[in-house]
Amino acid sequence: MAWESEITPENIRTALREGIIFVTFTKLDGTERTIKCSLNQAYIPLEKMPKTTDNQRSDSDNTIAVWDIENEGWRSFRTDKVIKIDKYE
Repeated sequence: MAWESEITPENIRTALREGIIFVTFTKLDGTERTIKCSLNQAYIPLEKMPKTTDNQRSDSDNTIAVWDIENEGWRSFRTDKVIKIDKYE
């Protein structure tokens, strides 16, 4: 299920906290990337959990740091560069 018409920073963060999603975005170098990611504690190894109280590792309102499920590390993207988000089924 894609949410093309509802891509907002708030909706992205909500979806990330609920489970695993695919985020397709344009990287700073202009290439497109899709990342399988989450901010749900069930998918992040305990030793990799952020020290923040709200489980959000973000540099600003426009950047979201997420746990990359496939590469097992923290990655970030700009919310204004997101093309689509899809739930992982």
